[in-house]
Amino acid sequence: ASYAFIMSGAKDNYTDISVEVLNRLGETVASNGYFSNGDSFTAELTVGETYTIRVNDNDGVTPYTIDMLAAKPTVEFSGKMVVNDSMEHTRQVNHYRWTATSDGDFNFYVANLESGAVNLYIYDANGEQLDYETYCYNSEGVKLYNILAGETYEIYVEHCNILDSYSLVVG
Repeated sequence: ASYAFIMSGAKDNYTDISVEVLNRLGETVASNGYFSNGDSFTAELTVGETYTIRVNDNDGVTPYTIDMLAAKPTVEFSGKMVVNDSMEHTRQVNHYRWTATSDGDFNFYVANLESGAVNLYIYDANGEQLDYETYCYNSEGVKLYNILAGETYEIYVEHCNILDSYSLVVG
């Protein structure tokens, strides 16, 4: 299961706090260095296993809070589609896995934002970033060319400046 670790409450917005999630063998399974207010990261954890959360406060910044929340699962879809979703916390990143059902050029954009913007990133199946657009407002995003049917892509929609619902449109 995916979990989000979110920092808040530090007296300085920019801190030198690092967070590690360790399995029962003491191996790091996820981490984030220089954790600051509003920063988050996601860890894939196995239900029923025991983990240790190690926090190193290299600045002596106190107090602070690190919340652990269940992260949204990756949404898988294919073809031309509209996926409705939302942002619940700052620095949230919603993950999507899209598979093309036909050859061609495809637009990936956001819609139905009441206000504000999100960041949009697209990666190929090998994890290589193909394109991105920051501060996407309604009807803004990216276009990928020469997509082949059966190819799969990872799409990340990242919190930018709103906690609101939105639609991810592929067409």
